Amino acid sequence: AIALGPDHDTGSLTPGKLANLTAIDLPDRNATDPYEALLGGNGGVVETWYQGRPLMASPSHGGWPC
Repeated sequence: AIALGPDHDTGSLTPGKLANLTAIDLPDRNATDPYEALLGGNGGVVETWYQGRPLMASPSHGGWPC
């Protein structure tokens, strides 16, 4: 967010900032390296939020198609 400029509204978990995030399923819960679990796995997107509002939630995780 700092590099792109909107860091005053988003880019960190801070009260008052907008929730722009994506949750990804991590299939290997026993991984010792969190980066490997995230980048080396084939987990799908569970939910996506933009400006504090849900855009997409996976139906397989009890979500809704937005």
